[in-house]
Amino acid sequence: MLRLQEHWPGRQGTAPHMRHSWNHDLGLELACLTTEAACAEYMKRFERFHPQLTWHDRCHAEVVFSARGLKIVGRFEVLAHGLVLDLEVPLLLRPLQTRGVAVIDREFRRWIDRARAGDLGAPT
Repeated sequence: MLRLQEHWPGRQGTAPHMRHSWNHDLGLELACLTTEAACAEYMKRFERFHPQLTWHDRCHAEVVFSARGLKIVGRFEVLAHGLVLDLEVPLLLRPLQTRGVAVIDREFRRWIDRARAGDLGAPT
């Protein structure tokens, strides 16, 4: 399932990676719609971190944002039965990594529940 290296073989950077994956039962089309809705909400909600989102195709995207003066680069891949996230974590933010994964996991589960309920419109 962890195929990100295949899609971004020229990835550069020396920051250690936080790689996390989740399973879902939405199927590829609904998973893509859910991911697009979540990204749109987060781009507005976290505007103070200057997020930039680039979709490479329907299933692969790269996000860049700044936190505490540090640039964080992430890549994700939407799969038919899962989602894979790969973040380059700067040294100064590594102590927050566990908490970050917990927040991302909680948000992922919330969006999966919304998709199952057919509620991908306005945020709850």
